[in-house]
Amino acid sequence: MNIYVFIYIVCSYAISIIFHAYSDIPMDFQIMGSSLLLLAIGIPHGTLDHLLTFKKQETNKVKFYLYYLGSIILYLLVWVFSPSMGLILFILVSAFHFGETQLHTFFVKKRKIQKIIYLNWGLSILFTLIFYNISELSRMTVSYEDTRIFLELYEHKIIKPIFLISNILSVVSFSLMYFKGYLLYQKFLSELFFLAIIHLTAFLFPFIICFTLYFIVLHSLPSIVHQFSFFKNLKENFSVVKLMKLMFPYSILSITMSFLLIGLSYYNIIPISIPLVSLVVISVITLPHTMVMYNFNH
Repeated sequence: MNIYVFIYIVCSYAISIIFHAYSDIPMDFQIMGSSLLLLAIGIPHGTLDHLLTFKKQETNKVKFYLYYLGSIILYLLVWVFSPSMGLILFILVSAFHFGETQLHTFFVKKRKIQKIIYLNWGLSILFTLIFYNISELSRMTVSYEDTRIFLELYEHKIIKPIFLISNILSVVSFSLMYFKGYLLYQKFLSELFFLAIIHLTAFLFPFIICFTLYFIVLHSLPSIVHQFSFFKNLKENFSVVKLMKLMFPYSILSITMSFLLIGLSYYNIIPISIPLVSLVVISVITLPHTMVMYNFNH
């Protein structure tokens, strides 16, 4: 068990105590608490994409920003013309990113099958969180007129097969990696335990809570530590304070823009609900971040 899984378990236990004391926490409070954590830790973990790229390889800065912003604009167009396709693409990109971040250290050399393993592992995580909370997601979806288009994606006949197949394939892929020598026995058991606690927390907690818990503790924190180690190797006197200073400008910019868009939605200046605005903002940032981190990790 690594430190992040330990923190995850401790946080899960604390949340279970809160839910035991207050069995019916309003959805608004869940969203507010999750949003604060995502803004404080989730957003900053992706604000150093430019520095990671410039430090890692010789890259023309103008080309990088055109590439980065261009992918955001193209993805926005996808959302405009086909919201359902935008959501499906977001799930696929997020799944690949989660899997690649978690498993890239298992592969010394690039192999074609590893991308499939990354995608499947991420899908097993996301669809485990979704599967145990289909009813909650359906209620949230019908609460807003512009999100009802996604309701058909939450049908049991769609979610259940992907949930079962992705989880089975994840266990099979871990087993194959173990027998081929990519995974030590302890690490093999650790990954199976990792999947088990994701199932447990997805079963126990609402989707917003368990997703935030996973994203913050098991994804964002390890990524921040990984980036800190990279800069520490470049400069010995590099500190956590210096890392925070590097993250600060783009974190503030991202948070400010997020609040601006949410405010515009809240006051009906733009005819899009807050959940959909949040989903679009997160997704268009995730796409270029995923591509940058894939190049960085490999």
